[in-house]
Amino acid sequence: MDDYKHVLIVLLIPGLIGILGLTSIEFLIDTHGYVHSDRVEEITVYTPPTLSKLINDYSELFMAKHGVRVNVVVDATGRLINKLELTKKGDVLITADHYFMEYALERGLVYPSLKRITLIIPALMVSKKSNVELKQVGDLAYLASKGLKIGIADPEVAPFGRIGVEYLRRAGVYELIRDKLYIYPDVGVLARYLQVGVVDVAILPHIIKYWYPGDVEIVWPKPEEISGLASCQVGAVTKYSTRRDLADLFLNELVEYVEGLDPVKAGYVGKLSDLSRIVPYDYGKIDLPWVCLG
Repeated sequence: MDDYKHVLIVLLIPGLIGILGLTSIEFLIDTHGYVHSDRVEEITVYTPPTLSKLINDYSELFMAKHGVRVNVVVDATGRLINKLELTKKGDVLITADHYFMEYALERGLVYPSLKRITLIIPALMVSKKSNVELKQVGDLAYLASKGLKIGIADPEVAPFGRIGVEYLRRAGVYELIRDKLYIYPDVGVLARYLQVGVVDVAILPHIIKYWYPGDVEIVWPKPEEISGLASCQVGAVTKYSTRRDLADLFLNELVEYVEGLDPVKAGYVGKLSDLSRIVPYDYGKIDLPWVCLG
């Protein structure tokens, strides 16, 4: 008789799945004939390369704590927004600067409750394999004239590429070296080329120094050089989220997670006051957009 029960359960399950639409549930039958479900909630998070390591590390903790699978999609911010708008899928959007988040807000792609996650500033990075002596941004014109490779991320889609161009313009060297710049798809790709010495110098987010501490040197910008250029990384729940409760939870706990990190060890800064712990200059009065001050 017990064998017939097992057969009946197996025959009924496909019908139940079809009727109830439980496509995300996997049914298991144990040796006693009991049916178990192994349903895993999941959310999709779009993040720029600048925060990819942080988001991947945090997502593992989030999944362990809440049992929610986090699908992390990494790409340049501009391409992430295009993907979100085209596919109309995704729960959380994180941008590498506030400009792109404001654009996403204007396009009606995200809810207006924005979360400041980190503060990351642009800096000059030098590959240790290149033996380049660089003291300030003004030196780039001389280095370019000597044939050294200077890289930036694509300013069309990568916020730190756009910021890099403005940084060079302020220093008065952009027009001198614009035709000699090497453009890379995003900061992640550029950082890897810098690490191995394919690129000699790059304008990158300061966090890259913490990714490759033994391979790159950093030349910190003075506050006046980037005031008004410095930005923050912002997160928001998308209008297409099917689990807004989990997306909100993810962002709220992410902010707490970052604020609990030691910036000296991790490089990620949750509060403006913590910048002074890792930079040689006082950035306390640096001009930041409203969304970065929250």
